[in-house]
Amino acid sequence: MKTNFPKMFLPAMFATCILLASCDEEEKVEYSQNWVERATLNPVGDRNVIWTDGGRNLLIESSHLDNYNPTEGQRAFVNYTIRSNPDSSNYNVTLNNVVKILTKDVAYLTTENQSEIGDDPVKIYSLWCSGGYLNVNFGFNYGFTATHLINLVENKMIVHPEDGKVYLEFRHNAHNDPQSVARLGTVSFNLAPYKNGSNLVEFVIRAKDFQGEVEYHVHSDFLRNSDVGNDIKYSGDGFR
Repeated sequence: MKTNFPKMFLPAMFATCILLASCDEEEKVEYSQNWVERATLNPVGDRNVIWTDGGRNLLIESSHLDNYNPTEGQRAFVNYTIRSNPDSSNYNVTLNNVVKILTKDVAYLTTENQSEIGDDPVKIYSLWCSGGYLNVNFGFNYGFTATHLINLVENKMIVHPEDGKVYLEFRHNAHNDPQSVARLGTVSFNLAPYKNGSNLVEFVIRAKDFQGEVEYHVHSDFLRNSDVGNDIKYSGDGFR
């Protein structure tokens, strides 16, 4: 079925872009400035720590959130204000806001679950590795009748080359929802199981867009963050 999805989606994408803060160690830190970064929540004992994809460890000194109960490994957009910088990577901050990002583990695709996993088209706008996660900004058509399912899967029904690369597939199940309006989505998938003693891992990601199958090659350096993606505001409705 032919779709004019890109025409529907592009204006929405540009209209909802957010500016992510970048970190340059040679620049003076602006303590009165609010920063927004993609990050991983990491509660440690009675101290809540947040690891940003830009390489900062945020130590929460104060918070504007009444009910902040982080889950370890949860990905989020974090808005914060730096209060002090005791060393090159640790920052005492005031936490202004946290918007959770859909965070999932990689699933296995088998003959038993392939129908539920689905293979409906999506539009990939950016795909990159940072913070030990594969991050995907994508678009999909939505009809308000069903919750869409998003997964990153290891296809157990296919034999892949033994070339040291990890082959995965980005899958979408629209559950027969009508293609009425364009929606934006963002998701992070935990890549920790694929480290396997190697800090640099190449991933081959297969996806299905509105023109057919596409393939992406991305690298994850587990020793450092590689924050190269362009983040977008997204709709949290309509997918899981």
